Amino acid sequence: MTRISHTELTAAQQDFSAWWRAKQASTTGRRRLGYAQAIKLAVYRFHKLRGDRVAALAHFDQLVARSLTNAKRIAQARLQLEAYMEWVGHSAVIVADHRVRLNLLLDVDVALVGEVSRIDIGRRGYRAVLLGARFPSRWKQETRMPLIQTAVANEYERSADDISVAVQLLDGSGLDETSFDADERDQALRSAIALARRVQRMLLRSRR
Repeated sequence: MTRISHTELTAAQQDFSAWWRAKQASTTGRRRLGYAQAIKLAVYRFHKLRGDRVAALAHFDQLVARSLTNAKRIAQARLQLEAYMEWVGHSAVIVADHRVRLNLLLDVDVALVGEVSRIDIGRRGYRAVLLGARFPSRWKQETRMPLIQTAVANEYERSADDISVAVQLLDGSGLDETSFDADERDQALRSAIALARRVQRMLLRSRR
């Protein structure tokens, strides 16, 4: 099974050849921990332990002690984590799930995968939230966003009309939410399927 992460979908669509070369050259080794990832992992511990701030901060400290050395950036990241936990408390957000792994089949041996940071329960249904250090101003126009809406609907066996997609900065600020209609979701799916078929052709060529 060839897996295309939703985070690489735009690059694959913009320059398929370059993306394919990079994908074939990539190794399966563990990725080095970064500051943003350390925050995310601590956030996941925070939600897993139902809002245990002390445990989340201790987990963050353990993570950065293993592989990160820039004291200033560690302090900044810790402040972001603390701000995120403050936001959760003040917003009274209802978190149904976290670190959800998506798997949307696009073709026989090609799937769109990736991670959704948090699933919230709102008045109109579920909200799928991506946490990150930054997002482009035109994030709502990325093909992956309607696909995430579809994939989350499949995962929870809900109508896609009951799902919204949002982005949020690691410190809890900048929460921005949208929902895509059926035409937008269908168009995104057709685009992703076309990409999956190009992947299939490359795979068949490599086996000859």
